Amino acid sequence: MIFSDVPLETLADGSQRRRKIAKDCAQDRQTGQTLARIVTQAAEDKPHHREKTLRSLQTFTKAMMGLPSLAKPEKLATGVTADELAVWESWRERRKTALKKRLDEETAKNPTANEQEVKLIRKNALDTLKSRLVGVTFRSAPMALSSPVSMHVKREMEADLAKSGFTRFTFDWNASMLHNSVWNTVMVDITMRHWLPWAKRGNVEVMETALPGIKSQFFKWISNQGVTRKKAQLT
Repeated sequence: MIFSDVPLETLADGSQRRRKIAKDCAQDRQTGQTLARIVTQAAEDKPHHREKTLRSLQTFTKAMMGLPSLAKPEKLATGVTADELAVWESWRERRKTALKKRLDEETAKNPTANEQEVKLIRKNALDTLKSRLVGVTFRSAPMALSSPVSMHVKREMEADLAKSGFTRFTFDWNASMLHNSVWNTVMVDITMRHWLPWAKRGNVEVMETALPGIKSQFFKWISNQGVTRKKAQLT
């Protein structure tokens, strides 16, 4: 029987069956992926997993400060000073002004570009400018003995910090509202960006959806270190 001899009804039925099979397979895959996410999320919601994840982030943070994982709060890097904050904020304003000027110059070179094209032009220009940024002079903490963080990872993060205007790695331990501290917010973002691939290489499973919660816990940890440091200073 040649293809043209097959009745149209039979062809239609076969086509419908194939579509149904394809649809069922797609639904099965989606269900499997959903179940996998639920199982992984449930694992991350367990207290022992949250503690393991936060402990990994704390270990990374202390190693970046040249300290062992069991270092007490009072041994952490001294908090950012008022002078350091003022210098950093001034640097950020100058960089913001310089970047805006360059972006405006790039936009002016394309007067006929539409709104979508202008966005792309400015994005590409910003990416190029960021790749050429030269960081400020950074004061690196010494490597801790048997540090779990390699020199390569440490230098990569320190270079990122320097390009963001930070001269050393520390936090504003005494900030009354940690989330309102721009210094802490930027420092936390950079820390977590470099911690995440390091943690995954160390078999600490972290889902992207869990990152906001981890960040919130990290802020709380920073606040608690500040409180403990204050108490230690009074004794």
